[in-house]
Amino acid sequence: MSGQAINIPRNAGKYALERRKELGMTQRELARRSDVSERTIYSFELGEKLGMHLNKLLAVYQALGLSLVVERVDPADAPGEDGRSQEQVIADFLAQMGRGSHGQG
Repeated sequence: MSGQAINIPRNAGKYALERRKELGMTQRELARRSDVSERTIYSFELGEKLGMHLNKLLAVYQALGLSLVVERVDPADAPGEDGRSQEQVIADFLAQMGRGSHGQG
């Protein structure tokens, strides 16, 4: 599990779940080791806890032997929720406009 991008908030919990299972750890054990509630771990892994405080996220990741790496990315190239970059979204929009498709149909 090295070098995976968190390009949507839900991925942070997905990677934590994958790593917890790799380690054979229960949610209860992870909660105890990270000093975060079991309910928070459950919600985080399901992608429901998207607004987790950074200190809690770091505590969970540390307990799992994971780390976060900050990397500078050109915002125009950064993928959105659907995985497409802003440039792709604009290009698709312009292509639809050129075909006369305005989302009606």
